Amino acid sequence: MKILLIEDMPHVAERIRNSLKNLGLAESAFADNAKKAREFLQTSAFDMVICEVSLKGISCLEMSHLARSKNKHCCVIIITSLENSDIAEKAVKEGAFDFIIRPAQMDKLDNLIKLYLAVKK
Repeated sequence: MKILLIEDMPHVAERIRNSLKNLGLAESAFADNAKKAREFLQTSAFDMVICEVSLKGISCLEMSHLARSKNKHCCVIIITSLENSDIAEKAVKEGAFDFIIRPAQMDKLDNLIKLYLAVKK
């Protein structure tokens, strides 16, 4: 499974990596800024994209659209803070799989990944 992790906060990225590792997964690519994120999303198809709600220069809406343009079945999970939850909700309405609010819901990430893997089978 090809997984793209897009996160600019090192401690959050590490938490996500640990979740993936606990599920026997690992990211295939990592971006910590808009330029890298856009390059990966425009040139590669991913099965899953776990992304910050917004990086300077790219929003989760754009990331979700780019990811799903390469693979219409791509699972996009958005990580947001409470004050940015409106845009994350909009992304879900436009095709993202779901979103979680950090730090309170980080444990929900494991369950979302498991749910996606079960649905994908």
